[in-house]
Amino acid sequence: MPDESLIRSYGNWTIPTTRGVKGASQKVTVVAIVLLFVALIMFVFQAYASGVIVIIPDLIYFTLAVTKDKHQISLLAKLQERTNWIMRIQSGSTTYESGIIGKTYLGKCLLPGVMDNSDLYTFTDTQSQEFCVIDIKQQKSYATVISVQPNGASLVDQEQINIWVAKHGAWLAQMSNESGLIGVQITVDTAPISNQQLVRDMDTSKGENVSEYGDNWGENVKVTYPGLGGYIKTFITLTFEYPDKKNLNIREVANALAIRIPQYCETLKENGIGSAKPTSPEFLMEFIRTAYDPEIAPAFEEAKANNQKIDQSWKDIGPVRTKTYWDYMEHDSGVSKTWMMTIAPTGNVLSNILWRLLAPNNKIARKRVSLIYKTIDAGESAKIVAEDVVTTSFLATNTKNHRVDARREAAVKLTERTAMEEAMGAGLVNFGVMVTVTGDCDFDKKGANFIVGSLAASSRIYLRPVFGSQDSAFVQNLPLGFMLNRWDQIKEG
Repeated sequence: MPDESLIRSYGNWTIPTTRGVKGASQKVTVVAIVLLFVALIMFVFQAYASGVIVIIPDLIYFTLAVTKDKHQISLLAKLQERTNWIMRIQSGSTTYESGIIGKTYLGKCLLPGVMDNSDLYTFTDTQSQEFCVIDIKQQKSYATVISVQPNGASLVDQEQINIWVAKHGAWLAQMSNESGLIGVQITVDTAPISNQQLVRDMDTSKGENVSEYGDNWGENVKVTYPGLGGYIKTFITLTFEYPDKKNLNIREVANALAIRIPQYCETLKENGIGSAKPTSPEFLMEFIRTAYDPEIAPAFEEAKANNQKIDQSWKDIGPVRTKTYWDYMEHDSGVSKTWMMTIAPTGNVLSNILWRLLAPNNKIARKRVSLIYKTIDAGESAKIVAEDVVTTSFLATNTKNHRVDARREAAVKLTERTAMEEAMGAGLVNFGVMVTVTGDCDFDKKGANFIVGSLAASSRIYLRPVFGSQDSAFVQNLPLGFMLNRWDQIKEG
């Protein structure tokens, strides 16, 4: 049994607060007050009809803004969400077709949306390892991907787990100080393993002096358990903004990354991440292509088993056709649904809080979970925590309800503690979680809702389907470096 004195809990996730009335944003509050003031002036000058015309929409607008559900999503945001969806249907942007039947350049199968104008470059770092650079032109950013193989926490001392968590926090703080870094994404993908891959993995790991009993047992596994295994692929994507905000000097960026990537990999190994190495372009393109077309996975495995190489192009790894619906998406041979975290775990949690959410699930064919961090530089962090302290103190001293006042006093203590830790060198990041579940054409969406809901409950987070933007959310949950927060329309929705 682990020593209880060594078991630590973690927490202090906070949602940015606002000084607006009844939890509304400052922008909504100012608009509502201005309209109310205009209506009062009309009443003073006895223009009662005009005053009523102004004040009724004002009250409706403010009511929609302050009425929120359990996900803290206001009715106003939901109305905007639905309006954007109706506009998408009318514009025809819910359907994407590429290849020969589509309208893409030279009949290519480009990645949809913002990624259609992206490019992939290959370079070699100082340790002679291939790494890739994804140039996302419309976002004016570039990304590089690192493949890792976590060892897991089974049979690991609690003291070692505490060290890993502490070093992971230090690594995030270090990333906040990295020049030009705007986002870090940790993607964990789980899917069933094909029989070819099972045989290949067992053959490559087979020792030279294996016993006859062990050899017979291995051959029996190949025959008895075809396709019943599963794999876990983990990627860490680092996204940087353009150095000069306009154009990307790819050679200059590659020279800088060639030095920094080995350092990133070495630092990650200290976080319990296991082995870490740059992701090769071939492996990354295979992963993206398989995500859009799951039925093509056996072809890749068969080619590997026969030591054959499949020629791939970055301009041809996208889907042939996608169809976006209100809460799910069809793409080539698969159907996917994506959820986004709305509320982080409340209170203190243990280090294994996300274990069930990240682990393979035998009731889900393919599941991809991403932990998304938007880095905040040290100067901005100090400003944010100071504003949070002032705002929570203001809210705590401006209420007559004792019960609410007690909760807000607790919030003040949390923000003060965050400010103290930030002053001592801790990093500050915006944190989010996305979950994508993929199945075949007979995908049970209601069953997936229940399973993902139970996994979210076990992790003490709130997950909400991404309504009206399933295609954008699907791309965000791939290790490509696409950042949703860089797009105002999605951010406001």
